Amino acid sequence: MAQNSATLAVPGGSRATRRRAPMPPVARGFLWAGIGFLIGTCFMFLVDRFPGANPPFITEPAVTVGWLLGFVGWLLGVGGFESIVRPWLGLPNTFVASRGWRRYFELSLDNKVVGIQYMVGSVATFGIAGLIAMGMRAQLMGSNNNVFGGDVWYLSAVTMHGVLMLLGVAVVGFVGGLGNYVVPLMIGARERMYPRLGGIAFWMYPAGVITILLIPMYGGSTAGLWGYEPLAAQDPSGQIFLRKCNRHIDINRNL
Repeated sequence: MAQNSATLAVPGGSRATRRRAPMPPVARGFLWAGIGFLIGTCFMFLVDRFPGANPPFITEPAVTVGWLLGFVGWLLGVGGFESIVRPWLGLPNTFVASRGWRRYFELSLDNKVVGIQYMVGSVATFGIAGLIAMGMRAQLMGSNNNVFGGDVWYLSAVTMHGVLMLLGVAVVGFVGGLGNYVVPLMIGARERMYPRLGGIAFWMYPAGVITILLIPMYGGSTAGLWGYEPLAAQDPSGQIFLRKCNRHIDINRNL
């Protein structure tokens, strides 16, 4: 990322430049995502005034618009603003790749770094899905076990486990990791085509994983991995996050 600088006056009339450390890209992504979600929620509060007792930030339209703007803020915050938006607007490209371990926590144009990001992310997603599966096994070990606190939460755990394992690990994680790291080496290419697009596509992956983990906060989702009708029509509002997670990972897979 570009380094911010401040000019300081020193004795003798000379000036010294002090480098100010930028905010870590992941932290900035979370901050901008929160700001985007707040803007979307306030916008829906002004536009969509449904009568009822629900506060505006938990209505389905507010969550939909807020999460869309939050998703855009997340992508811009992790490096999309410097590497993609500024060049599109004809402004100087201020993107500077970090060195060492920090490059794995920001948007990267290096296909090997992106491949490692996918593989490490898929292993972490596998661990989260495995913990959910262990809870499911504990629930099924006895007829009176109540690990999740109700049928809705158990079925929501089944939904989250299925999405994370199939879409987050099998489809995107290993395919994205091997596709970005190994395939360019096999064909003798220096880098993959459209490196900026490939770099920003990875960050849709953790956004999808975080989205699916938010299902319990909005009532759960009992319709299973794909949310087929007619069961999905009777599902709690957590179905919104299931749909959004599927869209994030579908776009990531296509890119």
